[in-house]
Amino acid sequence: MVRKMIFLGLLFLYLPACAASAIIPLTYATTAIGGAEGAAMVGMGAHAMSRSEDMRRQAQENMQSQNARDEQRLAMERERHEAWRKEQQIKYSQVLINPDTGETVFGSEIAQNGKIESYKQKGFVEIKNLPSVGIKLPKYNNAENGIIIEGVYPDSPAAKVGLKDGDKIVEKNGKPVKTLAGLEAQRRPKMGDNVEYKIIRGGKEMVFSMKTVPFVDILEAK
Repeated sequence: MVRKMIFLGLLFLYLPACAASAIIPLTYATTAIGGAEGAAMVGMGAHAMSRSEDMRRQAQENMQSQNARDEQRLAMERERHEAWRKEQQIKYSQVLINPDTGETVFGSEIAQNGKIESYKQKGFVEIKNLPSVGIKLPKYNNAENGIIIEGVYPDSPAAKVGLKDGDKIVEKNGKPVKTLAGLEAQRRPKMGDNVEYKIIRGGKEMVFSMKTVPFVDILEAK
């Protein structure tokens, strides 16, 4: 009876020890498996982050490339618009005049009827190259038996000899001037021709003589 009880007691002590010895390797195995899975998950996460960074960088490069293309397209459009604007400015702001007849042709007519060169072959010149002495005449008659000068361009031939706005022109090159139409009907001077005006200022007659220059020179001097 006593031996039986001792056997049972030893058995009870042995079984937990065996169980513990079996659990320890199992725990180590589980830990090893868990560590491998964790490492795999960490690796997958790192790969996903790397791929996300690559995608972000690629999207940024695509955006920069698109912006560059848009800027280039806008620059080309601005260049085309500027070229078109200059062309329109030439067509519709250009004024040609025939110094012998006084006939003028505006840009809109030039655009419809032909090229500028065809008019120049007929004796027309650009108004900026028109021979001038630098006096500003009125659009309509503004006095009896004469024309009152409305202005004189600074540093023009007229200004240099002493003509002033308010002077009344009564003769040009020895021929009487009574109306604007009569003044314009006279032969237009060529470049470098001498022009003589008789004017009335303060009740006194005065004579001024000067040579014509290109109108563009007068404008640039202004």
